[in-house]
Amino acid sequence: METKKKPTGRQTASSFGWGAAKWIVAGIALVAVVGLTYAALNRPTPPPADAPAGASMRSSDLLFRVQRDTLTVSALTNGVVMTKRTIPIINDARASLKVIYVVANGTEVKKGDLLVELDATELVEKRNKQEIDVKNSEDQVYSVQTDIELQLTKNETDELAAENSLKIAQIDWSIYNDGDWPKAKADAVARVTEAEGQLFLAQEELKQSENNLKLTKDLYAKNFETLDQLERDQLAVERSRLSVKNREIALDSARQQLEILNKYTYLKQSTQYETQLAQMAANLAQEKLRGARELNKYRSNLERAQTELENARELLRTLTDQVSNTKVFAPQDGMVVYFKKRGRGRDSGQDQDLEVGANINPKQRMMDLPDFSAWAIDTMVPESMIQRIREGQRAFIRLDAFPSLVMEGQVAEIGVLPDSSEWFRQVPQYAVKIDVLNSNPRLLKPGMSAKSEVIIEELEDVLVVPIHAVHTHQGRTVVWVAGELGPEIREIAPGVNNYTMVEVRSGLSEGEVVILDQPVSAGSATGQRPHSMASAEQRADAQSSVPLMEDRPARGGPGRGGRGGGRRGGGRGRGDGGGGIPGDGGVLESPPGSASDPPAADDGALDERSGSSGRR
Repeated sequence: METKKKPTGRQTASSFGWGAAKWIVAGIALVAVVGLTYAALNRPTPPPADAPAGASMRSSDLLFRVQRDTLTVSALTNGVVMTKRTIPIINDARASLKVIYVVANGTEVKKGDLLVELDATELVEKRNKQEIDVKNSEDQVYSVQTDIELQLTKNETDELAAENSLKIAQIDWSIYNDGDWPKAKADAVARVTEAEGQLFLAQEELKQSENNLKLTKDLYAKNFETLDQLERDQLAVERSRLSVKNREIALDSARQQLEILNKYTYLKQSTQYETQLAQMAANLAQEKLRGARELNKYRSNLERAQTELENARELLRTLTDQVSNTKVFAPQDGMVVYFKKRGRGRDSGQDQDLEVGANINPKQRMMDLPDFSAWAIDTMVPESMIQRIREGQRAFIRLDAFPSLVMEGQVAEIGVLPDSSEWFRQVPQYAVKIDVLNSNPRLLKPGMSAKSEVIIEELEDVLVVPIHAVHTHQGRTVVWVAGELGPEIREIAPGVNNYTMVEVRSGLSEGEVVILDQPVSAGSATGQRPHSMASAEQRADAQSSVPLMEDRPARGGPGRGGRGGGRRGGGRGRGDGGGGIPGDGGVLESPPGSASDPPAADDGALDERSGSSGRR
């Protein structure tokens, strides 16, 4: 059996000493590397090969060669992914009802599947009560219809009796006028004629008696007649005279009767008959009016009863529909998306969230069934830039969930009035809808957060420099150019900017090299950046001509965003950095939150390709 040798003390010490030596050598090497690196970073170095000769700068200075490029001015907005066509599922029960069943949010459903069921107990009770009211209204209508039929019969009988009475009165008048009156008049005339005849006979007899008396008197005077005969003849004359007087009286009486008959009797009888006829005619008219009045009263009752019946039936139909609407079925295939009000509008807290036990208000939008074939972005734009947004403008869209995916879009709708649901904002917001042109239905879902960049303006083939290279000096807009004798100050005429790059209209030439920050040797001669020197009035005026986004991310210096420094630029932040530059007659203000700090790197920007120098 082989036995192991115990290591000696010298061997152990030698091993320990060699390990310590290795650590010492490594430390010395690390210190050397750090020292060399520091010396390399701080020693004066010549400018790049493409910079003018003679400029002496530190290696830590950032340089940029002036170039021509496309300057893109755009607006960033935050929005929500929505389908262009969505079927809203609304509570059509017209009552605040409790949810007893609801399909889970995000569930794929088929046409006809049950989505929501509301508690219909109260509505069923109302419907049953309304059915009784409808039956009572039907009985009332039947009763009034019967009253109308009875009234029609009564009107017919009463009018017939009145018509017959009028006819009888007309017959009586005809009998009198055509029969009794002519006969009575003829009898009166006959009596007058008879009295005249009898008076004539009595007068003739009187003459005969007077002649006989005269003859008797002559004979008596001659003693040819006796006294008795004379007295008889005298008596005969007296009798004849009395007879004539009686006949005259009788004639006068007959004539008076005829006159009375002509003047009074006919007038009286004719007036009586005419009055009777008028009364009968009036009775007939009154019966017709009375019957029509009663009939109209019953007909009004019928119309009222029918209206009440129709209202009762309509309410019954409504309650029946409401009971039916307590079960909501899917009108098409799709995915259930619970409806959520955007923002914190004045009435956003009145509707409860959709869940079992929640009370759903009438006409409350409970959920949506979106059509996934077409998509859009619902976003809000502040009033400072809404005037520059136009329908048809291009847009680029990036989803928060898929930041590497860039989709194209187009402005489709622009709100005319500020959105009332955004009342809590100090700056009014306008709703803007952007259609997604090349959507990926497998990735998009309603309600996803998205950022949209609307292309407002693109300036092609213009000189551009980073916004960090622009400063103000004694009220002038200047840049520091890497000159032959070192950094030199140069006044420029700036144009528009997109918070990353600035258009240079004059003062620089293509190929010149500018320093992105003021040189150390410049001291305080460079003054302030343009934004800090601008007055409040100038910054306010700039808002009306420059697109500003309240929640637009800050911009960085040159970096990975292209030759001019992309939106994902990684320029080093400095405390003296500022916002925009003066141009187009005003001072451009930085986005809120970066008024005094230089733009920082923006890892959440929409499109790396857009940068400050336009889209590739």
